[in-house]
Amino acid sequence: SVIENVRSTGEKITCEWFNTPLRGRSGEIVGVLSMIHDITEKIRLEKKLRTDQRMESVGTLAGGVAHEFNNALTGIIGFGEILRERISGDPRAVSDLDQILRCAERAATLTRQLLTFARRVASEPVNLSLNDVVSDLMKLVAKVAGARVDVRTFLAKDLPTIRADRGQVEQVLMNLCLNARDEMPEGGRLLVETEAATLEDEYIKRNPHMRPGRYALLKVTDTGNGMDDKTRERVFEPFFTTKGPNKGTGLGLAMAYGIVKQHDGFIYLYSEPGMGATFKVYFPAVEAPPDALGAARQEPVRGGTEIVLLADDEEAIRELAEEALGELGYTVLAARNGEKAVEIFKRLGGEIALAILDLVMPPKGGKEVFDELRKENPKIKVIFTSGYSANAVHESFALFAGVPFLPKPFGPASLARKVREVLDGDG
Repeated sequence: SVIENVRSTGEKITCEWFNTPLRGRSGEIVGVLSMIHDITEKIRLEKKLRTDQRMESVGTLAGGVAHEFNNALTGIIGFGEILRERISGDPRAVSDLDQILRCAERAATLTRQLLTFARRVASEPVNLSLNDVVSDLMKLVAKVAGARVDVRTFLAKDLPTIRADRGQVEQVLMNLCLNARDEMPEGGRLLVETEAATLEDEYIKRNPHMRPGRYALLKVTDTGNGMDDKTRERVFEPFFTTKGPNKGTGLGLAMAYGIVKQHDGFIYLYSEPGMGATFKVYFPAVEAPPDALGAARQEPVRGGTEIVLLADDEEAIRELAEEALGELGYTVLAARNGEKAVEIFKRLGGEIALAILDLVMPPKGGKEVFDELRKENPKIKVIFTSGYSANAVHESFALFAGVPFLPKPFGPASLARKVREVLDGDG
Protein backbone atom coordinates (compact mmCIF):
# COMPACT_ATOMS: atom_id res chain seq x y z
CA SER A 1 0.00 0.00 0.00
CA VAL A 2 1.07 3.62 -0.61
CA ILE A 3 0.90 5.86 2.45
CA GLU A 4 1.92 9.42 3.30
CA ASN A 5 4.45 9.44 6.13
CA VAL A 6 6.30 12.08 8.11
CA ARG A 7 10.01 11.94 8.94
CA SER A 8 11.33 12.92 12.34
CA THR A 9 12.36 16.23 10.74
CA GLY A 10 8.74 16.96 9.84
CA GLU A 11 9.32 16.33 6.11
CA LYS A 12 6.39 14.62 4.40
CA ILE A 13 7.29 11.61 2.22
CA THR A 14 5.38 9.00 0.25
CA CYS A 15 6.18 5.36 1.02
CA GLU A 16 5.23 1.93 -0.24
CA TRP A 17 4.64 -0.51 2.59
CA PHE A 18 5.10 -4.27 2.15
CA ASN A 19 3.80 -6.30 5.14
CA THR A 20 4.29 -9.99 5.81
CA PRO A 21 2.84 -11.77 8.89
CA LEU A 22 5.25 -13.54 11.24
CA ARG A 23 3.88 -16.85 12.55
CA GLY A 24 4.78 -18.90 15.59
CA ARG A 25 5.40 -22.67 15.67
CA SER A 26 1.72 -23.44 15.80
CA GLY A 27 0.89 -21.07 12.95
CA GLU A 28 -0.48 -18.24 15.01
CA ILE A 29 0.47 -14.68 13.98
CA VAL A 30 2.99 -13.30 16.42
CA GLY A 31 4.08 -10.20 14.55
CA VAL A 32 4.41 -8.39 11.26
CA LEU A 33 7.53 -7.85 9.14
CA SER A 34 7.30 -4.51 7.29
CA MET A 35 9.51 -3.23 4.49
CA ILE A 36 9.20 0.46 3.63
CA HIS A 37 10.28 1.94 0.32
CA ASP A 38 10.53 5.75 0.00
CA ILE A 39 9.04 6.55 -3.46
CA THR A 40 8.78 10.35 -3.03
CA GLU A 41 11.37 11.08 -5.72
CA LYS A 42 9.92 8.47 -8.06
CA ILE A 43 6.47 10.06 -7.86
CA ARG A 44 7.94 13.53 -8.41
CA LEU A 45 9.81 12.41 -11.54
CA GLU A 46 6.75 10.57 -12.91
CA LYS A 47 4.66 13.68 -12.33
CA LYS A 48 7.22 15.85 -14.13
CA LEU A 49 7.38 13.38 -17.04
CA ARG A 50 3.59 13.51 -17.43
CA THR A 51 3.70 17.32 -17.35
CA ASP A 52 6.51 17.44 -19.94
CA GLN A 53 4.63 15.03 -22.22
CA ARG A 54 1.46 17.10 -21.92
CA MET A 55 3.36 20.30 -22.68
CA GLU A 56 5.03 18.69 -25.69
CA SER A 57 1.67 17.51 -27.06
CA VAL A 58 0.09 20.92 -26.58
CA GLY A 59 3.13 22.52 -28.22
CA THR A 60 2.91 20.26 -31.26
CA LEU A 61 -0.78 21.07 -31.69
CA ALA A 62 -0.24 24.81 -31.17
CA GLY A 63 2.66 24.85 -33.62
CA GLY A 64 0.71 23.07 -36.35
CA VAL A 65 -2.30 25.35 -36.03
CA ALA A 66 -0.15 28.50 -35.96
CA HIS A 67 1.83 27.39 -39.02
CA GLU A 68 -1.31 26.94 -41.13
CA PHE A 69 -2.77 30.19 -39.83
CA ASN A 70 0.40 32.08 -40.75
CA ASN A 71 0.02 30.92 -44.35
CA ALA A 72 -3.49 32.41 -44.43
CA LEU A 73 -2.32 35.62 -42.74
CA THR A 74 0.42 36.10 -45.33
CA GLY A 75 -2.24 36.27 -48.02
CA ILE A 76 -4.50 38.55 -45.97
CA ILE A 77 -1.77 41.02 -45.03
CA GLY A 78 -0.03 40.87 -48.39
CA PHE A 79 -3.05 41.50 -50.59
CA GLY A 80 -4.36 43.99 -48.04
CA GLU A 81 -1.22 46.11 -48.42
CA ILE A 82 -1.40 45.90 -52.22
CA LEU A 83 -5.08 46.90 -52.18
CA ARG A 84 -4.33 49.82 -49.85
CA GLU A 85 -2.04 51.37 -52.46
CA ARG A 86 -4.72 51.04 -55.14
CA ILE A 87 -7.54 52.69 -53.16
CA SER A 88 -5.43 55.51 -51.72
CA GLY A 89 -7.88 58.07 -53.15
CA ASP A 90 -10.77 56.76 -51.02
CA PRO A 91 -10.13 57.74 -47.37
CA ARG A 92 -13.08 55.76 -45.99
CA ALA A 93 -12.03 52.58 -47.81
CA VAL A 94 -8.44 53.06 -46.64
CA SER A 95 -9.64 53.45 -43.05
CA ASP A 96 -11.70 50.25 -43.26
CA LEU A 97 -8.79 48.37 -44.80
CA ASP A 98 -6.46 49.64 -42.08
CA GLN A 99 -8.80 48.10 -39.52
CA ILE A 100 -8.58 44.77 -41.35
CA LEU A 101 -4.80 44.95 -41.42
CA ARG A 102 -4.64 45.82 -37.72
CA CYS A 103 -6.76 42.78 -36.91
CA ALA A 104 -4.50 40.64 -39.08
CA GLU A 105 -1.42 41.96 -37.27
CA ARG A 106 -3.01 41.11 -33.92
CA ALA A 107 -3.67 37.59 -35.20
CA ALA A 108 -0.06 37.39 -36.41
CA THR A 109 1.14 38.35 -32.93
CA LEU A 110 -0.96 35.57 -31.44
CA THR A 111 0.50 32.97 -33.82
CA ARG A 112 4.04 34.16 -33.00
CA GLN A 113 3.26 33.60 -29.32
CA LEU A 114 1.95 30.11 -30.01
CA LEU A 115 4.99 29.26 -32.13
CA THR A 116 7.30 30.54 -29.42
CA PHE A 117 5.68 28.16 -26.93
CA ALA A 118 5.95 25.32 -29.45
CA ARG A 119 9.66 26.14 -30.04
CA ARG A 120 9.03 26.54 -33.76
CA VAL A 121 10.19 30.11 -34.25
CA ALA A 122 13.13 31.31 -36.26
CA SER A 123 15.92 32.51 -33.98
CA GLU A 124 19.07 34.50 -34.61
CA PRO A 125 21.43 33.46 -31.79
CA VAL A 126 24.45 35.61 -30.94
CA ASN A 127 26.97 35.62 -28.12
CA LEU A 128 25.07 37.71 -25.63
CA SER A 129 25.58 39.39 -22.26
CA LEU A 130 22.56 38.61 -20.11
CA ASN A 131 23.48 41.56 -17.88
CA ASP A 132 23.24 43.94 -20.86
CA VAL A 133 19.78 42.60 -21.75
CA VAL A 134 18.55 43.05 -18.18
CA SER A 135 20.07 46.54 -17.82
CA ASP A 136 18.51 47.79 -21.05
CA LEU A 137 15.07 46.29 -20.45
CA MET A 138 14.63 47.16 -16.78
CA LYS A 139 14.18 50.83 -17.64
CA LEU A 140 11.01 49.85 -19.50
CA VAL A 141 9.97 47.32 -16.83
CA ALA A 142 10.10 50.04 -14.15
CA LYS A 143 7.71 52.17 -16.21
CA VAL A 144 5.15 49.45 -16.94
CA ALA A 145 5.30 48.03 -13.39
CA GLY A 146 3.78 51.21 -11.99
CA ALA A 147 4.50 53.40 -8.98
CA ARG A 148 3.25 50.81 -6.46
CA VAL A 149 5.88 48.24 -7.41
CA ASP A 150 9.40 48.70 -6.09
CA VAL A 151 11.65 47.39 -8.88
CA ARG A 152 15.18 46.37 -7.93
CA THR A 153 18.01 44.85 -9.97
CA PHE A 154 21.15 43.03 -8.86
CA LEU A 155 23.58 41.96 -11.59
CA ALA A 156 26.42 39.55 -10.91
CA LYS A 157 29.95 40.41 -11.94
CA ASP A 158 31.80 37.99 -14.25
CA LEU A 159 28.53 36.55 -15.57
CA PRO A 160 29.27 34.07 -18.39
CA THR A 161 28.20 34.79 -21.96
CA ILE A 162 25.19 32.95 -23.38
CA ARG A 163 24.34 31.98 -26.96
CA ALA A 164 20.85 33.32 -27.48
CA ASP A 165 18.46 35.40 -29.55
CA ARG A 166 18.40 38.82 -27.87
CA GLY A 167 14.78 39.58 -28.73
CA GLN A 168 13.59 36.24 -27.35
CA VAL A 169 15.55 36.64 -24.10
CA GLU A 170 13.93 40.07 -23.76
CA GLN A 171 10.52 38.42 -24.21
CA VAL A 172 11.29 35.95 -21.41
CA LEU A 173 12.32 38.71 -19.01
CA MET A 174 9.42 41.01 -19.91
CA ASN A 175 6.82 38.25 -19.61
CA LEU A 176 8.16 37.16 -16.22
CA CYS A 177 8.15 40.76 -14.98
CA LEU A 178 4.65 41.50 -16.27
CA ASN A 179 3.36 38.31 -14.70
CA ALA A 180 4.97 39.34 -11.41
CA ARG A 181 3.40 42.81 -11.63
CA ASP A 182 -0.05 41.30 -12.18
CA GLU A 183 0.41 39.16 -9.05
CA MET A 184 0.89 42.35 -6.98
CA PRO A 185 -2.28 44.42 -7.62
CA GLU A 186 -1.80 46.28 -4.34
CA GLY A 187 1.91 46.83 -4.92
CA GLY A 188 5.00 45.04 -3.71
CA ARG A 189 8.62 44.37 -4.63
CA LEU A 190 9.96 43.01 -7.92
CA LEU A 191 13.51 41.75 -7.77
CA VAL A 192 15.49 40.80 -10.92
CA GLU A 193 18.88 39.17 -10.40
CA THR A 194 21.59 37.47 -12.43
CA GLU A 195 24.27 35.14 -11.18
CA ALA A 196 26.74 32.57 -12.47
CA ALA A 197 25.77 28.99 -11.67
CA THR A 198 27.71 25.75 -11.99
CA LEU A 199 25.66 22.57 -11.74
CA GLU A 200 27.74 19.74 -10.33
CA ASP A 201 27.09 15.99 -10.54
CA GLU A 202 25.60 15.94 -7.05
CA TYR A 203 22.97 18.49 -8.07
CA ILE A 204 22.23 16.56 -11.28
CA LYS A 205 21.57 13.40 -9.24
CA ARG A 206 18.73 15.25 -7.51
CA ASN A 207 17.59 16.88 -10.77
CA PRO A 208 18.32 14.31 -13.50
CA HIS A 209 16.49 16.26 -16.21
CA MET A 210 19.23 18.94 -16.06
CA ARG A 211 22.77 18.78 -17.39
CA PRO A 212 26.01 19.59 -15.57
CA GLY A 213 27.95 22.65 -16.62
CA ARG A 214 28.11 26.43 -16.34
CA TYR A 215 25.00 28.59 -16.67
CA ALA A 216 23.96 32.21 -16.54
CA LEU A 217 21.02 32.31 -14.13
CA LEU A 218 18.19 34.84 -14.35
CA LYS A 219 15.95 35.14 -11.27
CA VAL A 220 12.69 37.09 -11.11
CA THR A 221 11.08 37.31 -7.66
CA ASP A 222 7.87 39.00 -6.55
CA THR A 223 6.09 39.46 -3.24
CA GLY A 224 2.67 38.79 -4.73
CA ASN A 225 -0.13 36.30 -4.21
CA GLY A 226 1.90 33.14 -4.82
CA MET A 227 0.54 29.91 -6.27
CA ASP A 228 -0.74 26.58 -5.01
CA ASP A 229 0.29 23.16 -6.34
CA LYS A 230 -2.43 22.94 -9.00
CA THR A 231 -1.59 26.36 -10.40
CA ARG A 232 2.15 25.64 -10.45
CA GLU A 233 1.55 22.45 -12.45
CA ARG A 234 -0.26 24.31 -15.23
CA VAL A 235 1.34 27.74 -15.18
CA PHE A 236 3.37 27.20 -18.39
CA GLU A 237 0.45 25.84 -20.42
CA PRO A 238 -0.81 28.12 -23.22
CA PHE A 239 -4.06 29.97 -22.45
CA PHE A 240 -3.97 28.95 -18.78
CA THR A 241 -4.43 32.05 -16.63
CA THR A 242 -5.51 32.96 -13.13
CA LYS A 243 -6.44 36.46 -14.22
CA GLY A 244 -9.93 37.71 -14.90
CA PRO A 245 -11.59 37.87 -18.33
CA ASN A 246 -10.07 40.19 -20.96
CA LYS A 247 -6.81 40.41 -19.02
CA GLY A 248 -4.11 38.92 -21.22
CA THR A 249 -4.05 35.87 -23.48
CA GLY A 250 -2.57 33.34 -21.07
CA LEU A 251 0.46 32.98 -23.36
CA GLY A 252 3.14 34.98 -21.53
CA LEU A 253 4.61 32.19 -19.42
CA ALA A 254 4.03 29.65 -22.20
CA MET A 255 6.19 31.82 -24.47
CA ALA A 256 8.89 32.04 -21.81
CA TYR A 257 8.85 28.26 -21.42
CA GLY A 258 9.16 27.69 -25.16
CA ILE A 259 12.00 30.17 -25.59
CA VAL A 260 14.02 28.75 -22.70
CA LYS A 261 13.61 25.19 -23.98
CA GLN A 262 14.60 26.27 -27.49
CA HIS A 263 17.82 27.67 -26.02
CA ASP A 264 18.55 24.33 -24.26
CA GLY A 265 17.91 26.00 -20.93
CA PHE A 266 15.70 25.27 -17.94
CA ILE A 267 13.00 27.27 -16.17
CA TYR A 268 11.65 26.61 -12.68
CA LEU A 269 8.98 28.12 -10.48
CA TYR A 270 9.17 28.26 -6.70
CA SER A 271 6.03 29.51 -5.00
CA GLU A 272 3.61 29.06 -2.11
CA PRO A 273 0.19 30.69 -1.60
CA GLY A 274 0.65 34.13 -0.07
CA MET A 275 4.45 33.86 -0.23
CA GLY A 276 5.17 35.35 -3.66
CA ALA A 277 7.02 33.53 -6.43
CA THR A 278 10.50 33.11 -7.87
CA PHE A 279 11.22 32.07 -11.44
CA LYS A 280 14.72 30.73 -12.11
CA VAL A 281 15.91 30.58 -15.72
CA TYR A 282 19.15 28.78 -16.57
CA PHE A 283 20.84 29.64 -19.90
CA PRO A 284 23.86 27.49 -20.88
CA ALA A 285 27.14 29.43 -20.82
CA VAL A 286 29.57 29.67 -23.75
CA GLU A 287 33.29 30.40 -23.63
CA ALA A 288 33.27 33.53 -25.78
CA PRO A 289 32.92 37.29 -25.36
CA PRO A 290 29.59 38.96 -26.29
CA ASP A 291 29.21 39.99 -29.95
CA ALA A 292 29.29 43.66 -30.86
CA LEU A 293 25.86 45.06 -31.69
CA GLY A 294 25.35 46.54 -35.16
CA ALA A 295 22.80 49.20 -35.99
CA ALA A 296 19.89 47.91 -38.04
CA ARG A 297 18.61 49.96 -40.96
CA GLN A 298 15.50 49.70 -43.08
CA GLU A 299 16.27 49.42 -46.78
CA PRO A 300 13.94 51.16 -49.24
CA VAL A 301 11.89 49.00 -51.57
CA ARG A 302 13.75 48.53 -54.86
CA GLY A 303 12.91 46.34 -57.83
CA GLY A 304 14.92 44.44 -60.42
CA THR A 305 14.78 42.44 -63.64
CA GLU A 306 16.01 39.06 -62.36
CA ILE A 307 14.13 35.77 -62.70
CA VAL A 308 12.94 34.42 -59.32
CA LEU A 309 11.76 30.87 -58.64
CA LEU A 310 9.10 30.61 -55.90
CA ALA A 311 7.89 27.33 -54.38
CA ASP A 312 4.98 27.37 -51.93
CA ASP A 313 2.00 25.05 -51.52
CA GLU A 314 -0.32 27.98 -50.68
CA GLU A 315 -1.92 29.46 -53.80
CA ALA A 316 -2.51 32.85 -52.16
CA ILE A 317 1.18 33.21 -51.32
CA ARG A 318 2.22 32.27 -54.87
CA GLU A 319 -0.18 34.88 -56.28
CA LEU A 320 1.02 37.48 -53.76
CA ALA A 321 4.66 37.00 -54.75
CA GLU A 322 3.87 37.03 -58.47
CA GLU A 323 1.94 40.28 -58.16
CA ALA A 324 4.19 42.07 -55.66
CA LEU A 325 7.50 41.16 -57.31
CA GLY A 326 6.08 41.36 -60.82
CA GLU A 327 5.10 45.01 -60.31
CA LEU A 328 8.73 45.72 -59.35
CA GLY A 329 10.08 44.28 -62.60
CA TYR A 330 10.99 40.72 -61.58
CA THR A 331 9.92 37.62 -63.51
CA VAL A 332 8.42 35.14 -61.04
CA LEU A 333 8.20 31.41 -61.82
CA ALA A 334 5.77 29.93 -59.30
CA ALA A 335 5.69 26.25 -58.34
CA ARG A 336 2.96 24.66 -56.23
CA ASN A 337 5.36 22.18 -54.59
CA GLY A 338 9.01 21.26 -54.29
CA GLU A 339 9.05 18.68 -57.05
CA LYS A 340 7.61 21.16 -59.55
CA ALA A 341 10.25 23.70 -58.49
CA VAL A 342 13.03 21.23 -59.21
CA GLU A 343 11.54 20.53 -62.66
CA ILE A 344 11.45 24.24 -63.51
CA PHE A 345 14.99 24.76 -62.28
CA LYS A 346 16.36 21.88 -64.34
CA ARG A 347 14.86 23.52 -67.44
CA LEU A 348 15.83 27.12 -66.71
CA GLY A 349 18.42 26.91 -63.91
CA GLY A 350 20.97 29.02 -65.74
CA GLU A 351 18.52 31.92 -65.96
CA ILE A 352 17.18 31.80 -62.40
CA ALA A 353 18.92 34.20 -60.00
CA LEU A 354 17.09 33.38 -56.77
CA ALA A 355 14.90 30.64 -55.27
CA ILE A 356 12.29 31.45 -52.60
CA LEU A 357 11.41 28.16 -50.91
CA ASP A 358 8.81 27.32 -48.28
CA LEU A 359 10.46 25.05 -45.72
CA VAL A 360 7.43 22.85 -45.08
CA MET A 361 5.87 21.57 -48.31
CA PRO A 362 4.55 18.09 -48.98
CA PRO A 363 6.01 15.90 -50.33
CA LYS A 364 9.37 17.69 -50.62
CA GLY A 365 10.31 20.55 -48.30
CA GLY A 366 12.39 23.62 -49.08
CA LYS A 367 15.63 22.26 -47.59
CA GLU A 368 15.44 19.15 -49.80
CA VAL A 369 14.65 21.29 -52.84
CA PHE A 370 17.59 23.58 -52.15
CA ASP A 371 19.96 20.61 -51.88
CA GLU A 372 18.84 19.46 -55.34
CA LEU A 373 19.12 22.96 -56.82
CA ARG A 374 22.68 23.29 -55.55
CA LYS A 375 23.64 20.15 -57.42
CA GLU A 376 22.56 21.91 -60.62
CA ASN A 377 24.00 25.31 -59.63
CA PRO A 378 26.17 25.50 -56.46
CA LYS A 379 25.97 29.32 -56.51
CA ILE A 380 22.17 29.61 -56.55
CA LYS A 381 20.89 32.13 -53.99
CA VAL A 382 17.99 31.22 -51.75
CA ILE A 383 15.47 32.64 -49.27
CA PHE A 384 13.67 30.21 -46.99
CA THR A 385 10.17 31.08 -45.78
CA SER A 386 7.92 29.38 -43.27
CA GLY A 387 5.14 29.85 -40.77
CA TYR A 388 7.44 27.97 -38.39
CA SER A 389 10.61 25.95 -38.33
CA ALA A 390 9.90 22.30 -37.55
CA ASN A 391 12.39 19.85 -36.09
CA ALA A 392 12.29 18.03 -39.43
CA VAL A 393 13.94 21.09 -40.96
CA HIS A 394 16.50 21.68 -38.24
CA GLU A 395 16.69 21.00 -34.52
CA SER A 396 16.80 24.67 -33.55
CA PHE A 397 16.28 26.37 -36.89
CA ALA A 398 19.85 27.48 -37.24
CA LEU A 399 19.90 25.78 -40.69
CA PHE A 400 23.43 26.77 -41.58
CA ALA A 401 25.24 30.05 -41.19
CA GLY A 402 24.22 32.88 -43.48
CA VAL A 403 21.08 31.36 -45.01
CA PRO A 404 18.41 34.08 -45.41
CA PHE A 405 15.03 33.46 -43.79
CA LEU A 406 11.76 35.38 -44.16
CA PRO A 407 9.17 34.42 -41.54
CA LYS A 408 5.47 34.34 -42.36
CA PRO A 409 3.33 36.32 -42.38
CA PHE A 410 5.13 38.87 -44.55
CA GLY A 411 3.94 41.75 -46.71
CA PRO A 412 4.99 42.85 -50.20
CA ALA A 413 7.48 45.43 -48.91
CA SER A 414 9.36 43.05 -46.61
CA LEU A 415 9.41 40.40 -49.35
CA ALA A 416 10.79 42.86 -51.89
CA ARG A 417 13.45 44.15 -49.48
CA LYS A 418 14.59 40.63 -48.67
CA VAL A 419 14.76 39.66 -52.35
CA ARG A 420 16.87 42.71 -53.22
CA GLU A 421 19.09 42.24 -50.17
CA VAL A 422 19.90 38.63 -51.09
CA LEU A 423 20.38 39.34 -54.81
CA ASP A 424 22.78 42.18 -54.01
CA GLY A 425 24.67 40.17 -51.39
CA ASP A 426 28.03 38.52 -51.88
CA GLY A 427 26.89 34.99 -50.95
